[in-house]
Amino acid sequence: MPVKPYERGVAGKKLPGMKLVHHNSKLKPYNMSYKKGRTLIRPWGTINPDGSMQPWRDQSGNFGTSFFVQDMVCMGWGKDMRFTCFLEVEDGDNWPGGSPLQIFLDDMRGHPEYKPILFDRTANTFSALDNPKACGFLKGILIENAGRKYHSNPIWGALLVVPSSARESFDELLNRENSNAEDAGNTDADPHGWAKRYFVGDPIGFQDGKVFEFDKESAFEDTSGGINLDGTGRAQGDGGEIIEKYACRLWPDGSTLPIDPAHQEKVARYDQSFEDALRFMTGEEQINELIIPGFGRSCKEAVLYSFGGKGILPPSFETGRTTVDMGQGATEPSGAQPGTPSTPSMSQQRAAASTPVSDASSLVNLGGSGNDQPADEPPFEPDAQTEESAEPVQEEASAPSTGDEIRARLAAARNK
Repeated sequence: MPVKPYERGVAGKKLPGMKLVHHNSKLKPYNMSYKKGRTLIRPWGTINPDGSMQPWRDQSGNFGTSFFVQDMVCMGWGKDMRFTCFLEVEDGDNWPGGSPLQIFLDDMRGHPEYKPILFDRTANTFSALDNPKACGFLKGILIENAGRKYHSNPIWGALLVVPSSARESFDELLNRENSNAEDAGNTDADPHGWAKRYFVGDPIGFQDGKVFEFDKESAFEDTSGGINLDGTGRAQGDGGEIIEKYACRLWPDGSTLPIDPAHQEKVARYDQSFEDALRFMTGEEQINELIIPGFGRSCKEAVLYSFGGKGILPPSFETGRTTVDMGQGATEPSGAQPGTPSTPSMSQQRAAASTPVSDASSLVNLGGSGNDQPADEPPFEPDAQTEESAEPVQEEASAPSTGDEIRARLAAARNK
């Protein structure tokens, strides 16, 4: 499983198109909302079998995989169906040239006819293909997000998807050292002295864990009228609008939120290691669950350009023929269903395209009456809201292939 440790610089219902976690994962993904307000989260680390929590740094002082990891994410890709997933595959040895999504991205980026169709943005949405995003993943107790407050009944086992700028701000905050770091001493509870060396201290421990606040930079700016001539300014979008980065800080209203022994069992109940929770697909799964449903109806020519004739695509997709057992009840062929709006062909699309530490216990009720999680669905939305996508095309699954067979097919394709 290609879960990576953090390196500096670098709900109840299954949500359609969300492929970041396994369907039975204890951790439920939530996305920050850039437009709807701040996010408050109290992270925790992986719980050991004896009930203890894994440390937040390893012996070398690096972030471990206990509470925060990062990887490349395809965010909101697709034309016929939108999906969000990891770029890399679990069986990387079978795909030496990159995952199917990486191959498709590279092929389309360099194709003069397909590039405008798949990379250009349309009104009120975003492109079908885009650069993968370096996202972080932070697990713990969600207290506020997307304009919703859960102070009286916080969400346990939330997996917060942290976009690039928020990940950088979080990294800077946790790596900020105290001015008297050289005087930091070691204790039995902190044998390496990490808690005293760094400004935040222990961000995840049962007694010392912190509440982190994420919001747009302007929400944290000093409003006293001072002028910072060293400021680098903010980026501007294509329409001239200001694009602010995310900022991160300790929650001023209550930066420390202890988890007392009565609630530690609940942490263990909702916790899951990243290795068990995150879903890295195989190459075949990316093709059958993402590429074909996401692009196979309106951009079939593009899919065939990258993968056709290599023995990789399901025969029913590549040839358009299916085998029907006449002894069984007839089924309606896959594809557009009655009432489904027709999707323009790629030729039609080409023609169109030419035109200080305080205690948060009094503000957050970890006991929470009622259910452990709110009844409403976890809000997962990209920064730019997409239009409702069509139902995915149900395609015939390809026959199982061994690693040697796939490598042989790719090698034969390269020699053609």
